[in-house]
Amino acid sequence: AVNGNTEKKPPKFILKSLEKCMSIEDPLFLKAIPSEFAEDIKNGVFTKFGLKNNYNYCDAGTFDHYFNNKKEVIDIFINHYIKDSNNIVLSFHDKKTIQKIFGSNQHIISVPYNSYYDKMDSIYDQIAEFDGKVDSCIMDCPLLATAIAPKIWENLSMSIIDFGKIVTSTK
Repeated sequence: AVNGNTEKKPPKFILKSLEKCMSIEDPLFLKAIPSEFAEDIKNGVFTKFGLKNNYNYCDAGTFDHYFNNKKEVIDIFINHYIKDSNNIVLSFHDKKTIQKIFGSNQHIISVPYNSYYDKMDSIYDQIAEFDGKVDSCIMDCPLLATAIAPKIWENLSMSIIDFGKIVTSTK
């Protein structure tokens, strides 16, 4: 999340939320990690962040991989599960770009990339307005998605689908 001098370090409450996300024990809550973390997890390096070596993690790059190498797989998934469903999309991108991928049947919360740290509560409140009214919360904002997912999982009645950065890949 921190890239030299180009991005500011996430606040402690974001890091705590990331840790909470990785410590959720519900078998219906799938956790994805970058594949390059696998060896460090096996060696216990990330135990303090809730990443255990005896857990079956998903590859965080799966959607990106399919989007870039077998786009028809992503298209089938989106056409079958997303486009005709009633969802909310949380993204750093504009409505037109989001609708191009997920269809026009989506409610959209556009989040400003540079200032979302300070708006976590208001972002959650906007999502909560759709509780019981949508099937899923689709996220296209990797760090924010991981940070806000525990609160959504624990308090709202909607599925969470984190697409990583595929919307960015379409630009």
